[in-house]
Amino acid sequence: MKRFIAGTMALAMVIPAVGCGNSGGGSSGGGSGVDMEKAYEQVKQEFIDDYLEKNPNTESDPGNLFEKNVELAPDRSFIKVSADFTSTIGKSEADKDFYDYMNKIYGQRCAFAEEHFNSALGLPASLWEKMQHTSGKDGKQTEEFDNIKVTWSYNANSGIYALYEKK
Repeated sequence: MKRFIAGTMALAMVIPAVGCGNSGGGSSGGGSGVDMEKAYEQVKQEFIDDYLEKNPNTESDPGNLFEKNVELAPDRSFIKVSADFTSTIGKSEADKDFYDYMNKIYGQRCAFAEEHFNSALGLPASLWEKMQHTSGKDGKQTEEFDNIKVTWSYNANSGIYALYEKK
């Protein structure tokens, strides 16, 4: 049975770092009118569409799963992308099925959220390349653009964690 996704906005949310692809270009780095809420809603819809296309008979609610793994700050000053989408510890059976499916389709190194947020926020494609090639040994990485600071790290057990902050 397909679940229908309501377009409601929760204040604290988290995106499974899932899906590879081409993030496209992007501008030189976050224009002055950075709209974190717009980027959040855009990437959430892209995630829902991508998930339902790849898994049309799902019983999971991809919008809810996105919200569990991506947080938009109440003051809209940052977006935090969780790195724990690959872990099924403490997850419901439906959520475990979702995470198992996403790992099978995309694998741990791929991060749908980060790739799509970089594009939605007008950040350069080179940032995604750097994120993909970060290892646990590299520790926390930071790149600053005109109006956005991006911090990320990688853990082999849980994937990429990223924080997008308005400057």
